[in-house]
Amino acid sequence: MLLERAQARTGGGYMLGLMPLVDEPLRRAGVWEEYRDRSMTMRRYRLSSSHGREVRTYSFDAVLCAYGRYGGIERGELIQVMSGGSLPVSFGTSVGYVGQDELGAAVGINTADGLIDARFDLVIAADGMHSTTRDLVVDAGDVEEFDTGWGGWVVWADANPTQSDLYAETWGRGFFIVRYPLRDKVGVFLRGPRTATAVGPAAFGCSARKRLSRVDESNAQAFSAIGAARGPTIGSFLTPVATAGHREGQCSLGTRRPTSFPRQASARPWRWNRQRYWPRSSVVSAQPVSKSR
Repeated sequence: MLLERAQARTGGGYMLGLMPLVDEPLRRAGVWEEYRDRSMTMRRYRLSSSHGREVRTYSFDAVLCAYGRYGGIERGELIQVMSGGSLPVSFGTSVGYVGQDELGAAVGINTADGLIDARFDLVIAADGMHSTTRDLVVDAGDVEEFDTGWGGWVVWADANPTQSDLYAETWGRGFFIVRYPLRDKVGVFLRGPRTATAVGPAAFGCSARKRLSRVDESNAQAFSAIGAARGPTIGSFLTPVATAGHREGQCSLGTRRPTSFPRQASARPWRWNRQRYWPRSSVVSAQPVSKSR
């Protein structure tokens, strides 16, 4: 059963990158083919320097092809896909309580008609960085928030047929910009210190662009989308930092407390140490598609 807070099968929401681990559960739910057709396979990852020059482009296929695909999909699209299969989806619901005993997990489901008591073998809370479900099972002292001092915007851009499979990041001086490809559009993030982003998306985007000595096609598209956006989403990075990873019957997957936050990497604190999420052995085994001279 999938519990969804939204009231209906509406589109929209955040862009998601789903690793091959999702393939088998979606097959069992009978929706994998639709997920494949409504998502974009990301095949390349490009990292650009603070000058805007390409450091290297890696092939996702070289790392992941033995296991499946890396799919980009909008959150609302994913909910619609999952609601069309054999998995029961309950809209307009949330978790009221979570407990466990020898019979499994006891869950209270908040609905418009009141609280429903239910039983499950396994409960997976996937309600985001500021999860309210986590608060029901983790002691307050086990999680704290770290304010990175950064914020920014999320906007949509038109899909570029020549870069439809490209996931690109640029780690600039005082900013961070990334583009995630979906089936028919591209999700763009622009982040920076809140003291700098206070000028607004167009002005901050213009300032960030001027700091790059080279602006490639993907970044040009991303900055144009930021400049043309009307009322883009702005947010702050207040990242939960877990001090306890697991206990009997429970396992928490999240950010561990770092020993330091490099200034540039603070735009994405949950990836402050890329080596933790992208092991050297994987990078070495992947043949670069291209390399700047």
